[in-house]
Amino acid sequence: MAAALPAAPSYAASTLIVSAGGPTATCPNATYTTIGAAVTAAVAGDTIHVCPGTYNEIVEVTKPDLTLEGETTLPQNCDQFVAPDPTVDSIIDFTSATGEGLVNLREDNIQFRGFTVQNNQGSNLGGYGINTSVAHSGYLITNNVIQGNPAGMYYNASGATQSEVARNCIRLNNTGFQVQPAAGNGIYSDQGLDNALIDNNAFFQNKNGAITLDKYQNTVRVNIHHNVSHQDESLLNIFRSNDSLVTDNQAVGNTGPAIFIGDDNHVLQVLRNNIQGGYHGIRSDTFVPLPSDQVQISNNTIQNVTRDGISVGPNSLTNSTISDNSVSSSGHDGVLIENNGGNGGNTVTRNVLQNSTLYDCEDLTTGTGTAGTANTWTANQAATSNPAGLCPRRPSLTIKKTHVGDFTGGQNGTYTITVGNAGPGSTDGSTVTVHDVLPQGLTAASLSGTGWICSVATLTCTRSDALAAGASYPAITLTVDVPCNCEVGQGINTVTVTGGGDSTTHTATDPTTIKHGKLCGLHKPHTHHWFPMLPTPFIPSVLPNPFMPSMPAMPSMPPLPVRH
Repeated sequence: MAAALPAAPSYAASTLIVSAGGPTATCPNATYTTIGAAVTAAVAGDTIHVCPGTYNEIVEVTKPDLTLEGETTLPQNCDQFVAPDPTVDSIIDFTSATGEGLVNLREDNIQFRGFTVQNNQGSNLGGYGINTSVAHSGYLITNNVIQGNPAGMYYNASGATQSEVARNCIRLNNTGFQVQPAAGNGIYSDQGLDNALIDNNAFFQNKNGAITLDKYQNTVRVNIHHNVSHQDESLLNIFRSNDSLVTDNQAVGNTGPAIFIGDDNHVLQVLRNNIQGGYHGIRSDTFVPLPSDQVQISNNTIQNVTRDGISVGPNSLTNSTISDNSVSSSGHDGVLIENNGGNGGNTVTRNVLQNSTLYDCEDLTTGTGTAGTANTWTANQAATSNPAGLCPRRPSLTIKKTHVGDFTGGQNGTYTITVGNAGPGSTDGSTVTVHDVLPQGLTAASLSGTGWICSVATLTCTRSDALAAGASYPAITLTVDVPCNCEVGQGINTVTVTGGGDSTTHTATDPTTIKHGKLCGLHKPHTHHWFPMLPTPFIPSVLPNPFMPSMPAMPSMPPLPVRH
């Protein structure tokens, strides 16, 4: 019996083609003139391909698992506006009033890519370019230009399947700004957003913010990364979030806080963002007394902002960490924690804060923490602080190692080690430790320096007296033996210094050339034979043999005659 063939699927996915003017030379297979008609005809799994042209319609997608694709190409620079071209771009443009989206995606697993979505004039100046539903998830919205709407996108999702908004140019969405609450945002959410990505988008001149995740419903498990914001009010305004990430974004020239942490955020990580210019760098604040907690603000770079690099508004942040950030040239403070009965239990550590107009470090809270504040400040590098002692001026140790000439086998060599302090503050009296590692083959003969306690066995020297900024300790002299059998060539001497209140280990190296010693051969044992040495003749012993008869004595030979 022949094997039975598997049953054919009841439906094979199709591609439906749309052209606003019907079939054309560049779109000959179009069978629909509106996107809406193609959506009505489509079933789950279909792709709707939209040829270049202008589509004056509101697009409603109420079927799952559809893909809508246009032919718009993203601009090289999102901050250089060029009007779309209907001969090459797929443009959805509808200026009649709608308080929702020009494109409304109301089912699961819808992909929408390659469109220009613009000019929703909105009901009472509200509305969006693209609208997703909090009842659904699995959205993938990519490679679109979204511009000239009250808000670019209304992004809500249930979280059952991860949703993503990526690689879009979202700009100039300001219709109805300061009239409608959502207007002026590139991406806006307030109905609930769960298990969502916002990544690799470019934003430009959205007057309220590139991304605003508002406080009416929870924002959960949202990852915002590798976005670029130029001249938006903020890169991000985030409220009432849980377990979310804000990482590796860039913000340039924002007119408000580049990253604004609003009410009631929990387990929020703000990491490795780069903020240049603009007003505030990163700021937490509240509109109602619901502070955020377990927030980590770390490894961000903030330069040349008008106000504070990182600031904490009254009663807005508790039990959080501000660490390992680099903040320079702020117009007010580097890091500021304001006071109004809250803002306690925070740790501010290992930040590099410099060239702030007022203070590099300022904490106006009161409590049992550092310098009488309610927070812990440790190991920050800063020049100015309020109150005094909040950020002591830190040392920065330096180490240098030198020698003169080459080292020669059979002789001694000498290294000189110098420890200095290039930081703005003196060392704190804790132990400074120098440790040396010699090139292979060399051995230490002596190790010493004025005021140093040194050990030849471990090649370490220590001391605990304070070293002022700009000063150096007395030099350490290390004498080494260079044996005759030391390998000829170049070795590397390595020396490190740690301690003194400087949390960094500093290292210096000193390449050393080792040459063969000319006198090394004279010390080898050697025997010289000035004349040939003759072998000693072998003379056997004469012993009596009992088996042989005695021989008579030989007669003496007469003397030779003497001639006269």
